[in-house]
Amino acid sequence: MKKLLSACAVAAAFVSAPAMAQGYIGLGLGSSSISGYDQTVLGAKFSGGDTTKTSFKILGGYNYTPNWGVEVQYTALGKRAISVTPTLPGTINTNSLDFSQLGLYGTGTLPVNGSFSLFGKLGLSANSGKATDTGGGSDSETNTSLSFGVGASYKLTPNLTVRAEYEDFGKVIKADPQNNIGDVKASNFSVSLLYRF
Repeated sequence: MKKLLSACAVAAAFVSAPAMAQGYIGLGLGSSSISGYDQTVLGAKFSGGDTTKTSFKILGGYNYTPNWGVEVQYTALGKRAISVTPTLPGTINTNSLDFSQLGLYGTGTLPVNGSFSLFGKLGLSANSGKATDTGGGSDSETNTSLSFGVGASYKLTPNLTVRAEYEDFGKVIKADPQNNIGDVKASNFSVSLLYRF
C-alpha cells in the first residue's frame, strides 16, 4: 500500500509540473542610453552618440517553475545622428548610428504577493552597431557581451502582466587601445506588456 501511494505521489508531481510552467510573449517601449561613443579618435572628434533614444523591444520566455525560466529578446535601441569633426581643415560629415541587440537569458523571479513580483535575469547579448555616412558608406560591428537586467512586474489579469526593468547590454563596440578608442556601452530602461499562456 505504501509503495502504491508513493507511486501515485510521484505521478502526481509529474502531472502537476507542466501546470506550473508558463510561457509568455511581450512588447515593450523604453529609453536606451549609449555611453562612450563621443570621443576623439585619430584626430577626429565624434559627437552626438552619447544620447538617449526611444527603444522598442519584442520578447518571449518560458517559466519552468514560478521562480526560474529562460527568455529571449530583440531590442532596437534607436538611431542617433552623429557628427565627425576633423581637427584638420575639412568638412563636417553628418552620420547616423543605429544600435540593436539580441539576448538570451536565464531568469529568476521572487513573488512578493499574488500580483507583484521582483525579478532578475543574466545572460549573453549579441550587440550590433551600424554607422552610415552621408555618402552612403557604412561600417558595422557586432560584439557578444555579458548582460543583465533587474525589475518588477505586476499582474493585471491572469494573462496580462506589466513589467518595468533596467537592462545593461554591455559593450557594443570594444576598446581599441592602439587607436585610443574606448569601450562603447548600451543600456535600456523599458516598460513591457506581457501575455502569458
